[in-house]
Amino acid sequence: MIWLMRIDRAYIIMVCFLCVLSCEEQPPETEPPYRYPLALGNFWVYDHTQSNFRYSDSASSTLFDDTTVVKAILTVTVSFQGLWGDSMEYCVLNGSSCLEGCDEHSSWHYYTQNDTGLLLFGYKSSVNLAIPKGAHPARYKWGGQSFNSRDELLSLTAPSFLAWVPARDTITLEDPMVKALEYPIYEGANWTYRDSGSPWRMEREVLYTEDVLVDGDSFSAYVIRTHFDRDHDGTQDNDVYIVDHFTRAGLARRKIFIDSVLVFTPQGLPTGQYIQIEDLYELDRVKIN
Repeated sequence: MIWLMRIDRAYIIMVCFLCVLSCEEQPPETEPPYRYPLALGNFWVYDHTQSNFRYSDSASSTLFDDTTVVKAILTVTVSFQGLWGDSMEYCVLNGSSCLEGCDEHSSWHYYTQNDTGLLLFGYKSSVNLAIPKGAHPARYKWGGQSFNSRDELLSLTAPSFLAWVPARDTITLEDPMVKALEYPIYEGANWTYRDSGSPWRMEREVLYTEDVLVDGDSFSAYVIRTHFDRDHDGTQDNDVYIVDHFTRAGLARRKIFIDSVLVFTPQGLPTGQYIQIEDLYELDRVKIN
């Protein structure tokens, strides 16, 4: 009888040990690989603030002669999914924006997403964005390029579904495609966003992660900085950058900084003045299917 009781005890101890061991051997739960949320019907509403600081002396850009701030609401919706050329899956992000005192502007950006990343390959637009009431038309020069508006400069500097697009009924294709994100995404990752001659070399780098609030919920965000090399000399420019916050709910924040932009009259004559542009997009509402 004592012998049987010892066997029962040993059996119970062995069962408990195996249970503990099996619990310890279970792998920890991990999140699925990051993918931008592009389900049909997803939408994002951004508060857009564009600040323009005008100054006269390029060596004293902190002494501003004039400041202009323009606000807008931008709504972005995944409006279509399909096949491009019967082989490449793609989706269309439809952006609708209205600056204060302006006509509404709509654009369509064409993206494809696969295991290697998120790529922008085309875009088109409905109407040109009107000049805000009270604003004075001007022309600009920066990075060796001339621009008819600040929005035209920003669209070339930061091509994405947030950017203004000149009026075009047909799709303008990017060749090569612009790699918005490269997968897998992790701290320290970097990749070429635009290559030399397109018109500038642009590199992206994942700096770190931090928590951000999106529509009342907290999300972990990859903080990604875009570096510019306009002279193609391997040195990062210090008068321009873009900082993005990408979450699993989409792009939560974007800041574009451009300095030393030369201002010209509508007739193309130099004014002797410069502007510094700060373009900020902050996600206010989001719906993810």
